[in-house]
Amino acid sequence: MTYTREEWVERLNTAAGAGGFLDLGDESAPFPADALREFIFRGGPDLDYPAGITIFSVRIEGLLDLSYLTFLRPLRILGSFIEGPVDLTASTMGTLDFTGTSVQSLSMDGAKVTGDVLLRDGFKSAGEVSCLGTQIGGTLALAHATLQNRGGIALGLDGAAVTGGIVADNLRTTGVVRGVGVRVAGQMILNGAKLINEGGTALSLDGAEIHAGLFASDGFTAVGEVRALSASIGNWLSFRDAHVVHDGANGVALDRSTITGILDLRGATFTNPGGDALSIENLRIVGNVLMSDAFRTEGRVRAGGIKIEGSLSVEQASLNNAGGDALSLPGAEISNGFFARQLTVHGRVFAPVLLVGGQLDMEGASLINHDDATLLLDGSTITGDFLLRQCSVIGGISASGLKVSGRFILAGTELLSEKTGALWLAGASIREMILGNLRVEGRFDLTRASITELDVVGDPPAPLAAAGWDIGNLHGPMHNNWAAVDRWLATAPAEVSSVQPWQEMADVFKNNGNPSGARHLRYSAAKRLARQSSTFEKAVGYANQAVIGYGYYPFRVVLSFAAVLFVTWALVHLGRSNIVPAKPEEALKAVQAHAAQTHTQAPQSPITGATPCEILHPSYPCLQPITFTFTNLLPTSGSTSITPDWGSRSDSWLTVALILSKIIAWALVALFLAGISGLLRKE
Repeated sequence: MTYTREEWVERLNTAAGAGGFLDLGDESAPFPADALREFIFRGGPDLDYPAGITIFSVRIEGLLDLSYLTFLRPLRILGSFIEGPVDLTASTMGTLDFTGTSVQSLSMDGAKVTGDVLLRDGFKSAGEVSCLGTQIGGTLALAHATLQNRGGIALGLDGAAVTGGIVADNLRTTGVVRGVGVRVAGQMILNGAKLINEGGTALSLDGAEIHAGLFASDGFTAVGEVRALSASIGNWLSFRDAHVVHDGANGVALDRSTITGILDLRGATFTNPGGDALSIENLRIVGNVLMSDAFRTEGRVRAGGIKIEGSLSVEQASLNNAGGDALSLPGAEISNGFFARQLTVHGRVFAPVLLVGGQLDMEGASLINHDDATLLLDGSTITGDFLLRQCSVIGGISASGLKVSGRFILAGTELLSEKTGALWLAGASIREMILGNLRVEGRFDLTRASITELDVVGDPPAPLAAAGWDIGNLHGPMHNNWAAVDRWLATAPAEVSSVQPWQEMADVFKNNGNPSGARHLRYSAAKRLARQSSTFEKAVGYANQAVIGYGYYPFRVVLSFAAVLFVTWALVHLGRSNIVPAKPEEALKAVQAHAAQTHTQAPQSPITGATPCEILHPSYPCLQPITFTFTNLLPTSGSTSITPDWGSRSDSWLTVALILSKIIAWALVALFLAGISGLLRKE
């Protein structure tokens, strides 16, 4: 049966008067769109029927133009099909309910709805649903709706204001969901939604204000970029168990936004190979950031300048960007701890000038980056403990200038990087450093590091570069084991020539009441310094070492003096014929007296030290080589002999030898005195 427009208007009036229901499911005739406009226009803004109008199962032909109309009663078109666009531009409505209805497109730009807008449970749009600047006094419901506008905007909410919330569980869209500057007083719920705009933006909420939280969890899927730049989100932003896939600059971008609650990314997967899987630069979060419980990324996580007033957790996460930065945190500030237990990273963790209030816990983490340092913390500050226990770091750690106010524990960890060095802590300041049972391949650099308490258990990490370091105290098995310390310091790379590490550890041993260990370490330092000197200085140094042990073993001079004494005695013994009586007349009288007593002929040869003693004795003292030698070496006279009885001939080689021996003896005595007084020790 065919009705005129007037007849349709009358039917609507009749239905409204009977409770507002018009069920056209059994009719084949299409409903003219202009009849509904005429009905609303004639009825005025208030109409006499509080229930409004509800239309079931109708096929509406033509453009449904309700623009600029005012209708403060509920308007419900349920389970219907509207062949043309729906235009509600600048209209004023009470409640709009299009549940289960299919439309070509829907425009509500500038509209004001005092109640709910229900586009749910089977609602479909073949074109854009546009709500630019729309004011909704209740809830915008899009649960289980399907919006399609491939290559364009599927849902436009720019500048919209929703007093209630946006409920879009299991929403399906093809095209952009765009809400730039949208204001939502309640929650925005996208749990289980699937937003597809491959190669473009799937969800844009730049500048949005969502006061009670944004939830895109429980299987939320986006193919395309998800972004909320400079947005303000209260209470909770959740992407828990979400999946975002994109091939472009950013996968999920929240840069410069503010979250006054928790950012929950637990179990989510963000994939954007070659780009940023997650960009949260300069994000401010009042609560915690949870990137844990199997959170996974393919691409970079960029979080430079982020400020987290709670904690950051990446425990059991997997961050993958081989050959680049997997996690970038330059200048980030985390107020209440950074927890990265069981974290797996393929790529670099780039976090210079990071500030962590509380502890940084990376126990059990696995970090792999073959091209560069895997963990970069240069200039960072950790006010609590830095825990690297049972970790595997392939690529090394660079932490020059790191400040750790608590303990830095490296225990049961492997640091492997022949290319870049296993650990760089140049200029670091650490209250307590504990090294235990490490496997190290590559340079372990503590150059200019200041460590108040150092505890080394097991084999110390090597090779060690520690020039200029400052150690307050040493604990563990090395506490009193100077030899172990010496061996550790001796592993320094060939290009590191400083002996300061030995001197520093010697001070530690001295302060710990072990002067012997301190002396041994200073002696090792002196030997190492001598080996690095020029040829002449090296020769002098070796002589110094042999004679008095660089001043640390002055009693070695006794052995040297004994050697000089023995050599001189041997020379005296061999050169007795060059030794003559100091009083030749008395010696001659003694010989003559002996000849008279024994009735023998006095020897015609000159009297020398080689003359038999019995010829002289007892009238003239015999030559005693050992006494002659000793008295000639004593630094008590400038003559060649201190005895009045014997002396060497001035023109003999023995005189020269005795002078040289005396000079050497005097020098040895001087070195001995300098050694025991500490003048030769470099401390």
